[in-house]
Amino acid sequence: MIAGVWYVRYYTGPKASRRMVRHKLAEKSDKFHSASCLPVRQLAHRHMAAVNEDLGAETLSPKIKEFFEGQYIPWVQKSKKNSTQLSYQQIWEQPPARSHHAERHHEALPEGQQASTCHRAQAA
Repeated sequence: MIAGVWYVRYYTGPKASRRMVRHKLAEKSDKFHSASCLPVRQLAHRHMAAVNEDLGAETLSPKIKEFFEGQYIPWVQKSKKNSTQLSYQQIWEQPPARSHHAERHHEALPEGQQASTCHRAQAA
């Protein structure tokens, strides 16, 4: 908050020439009383959803699976021993150790298992 106004800040542009952008969300009021209140978070979420939609898929980083199979494995095949290549491939083919890996690979979670989330501890 700067001078009683809530903003959302984010970077835009390619990594070589990124710049920070600040967008005004709302003036502080009874409805928009803190950065963590629901109305302020909703405004920020809506604005960032629009920003991210405008980016397009070509500017996004590759998925883990795309990077591993398209870039990392070819590099491993050129620069590592056969035993290392085999080990890396076996590790990759193992089932995910944590549920968020399944989401990253676009695989279904085992029945009854939910994806884990992290939350910051709130002071009591």
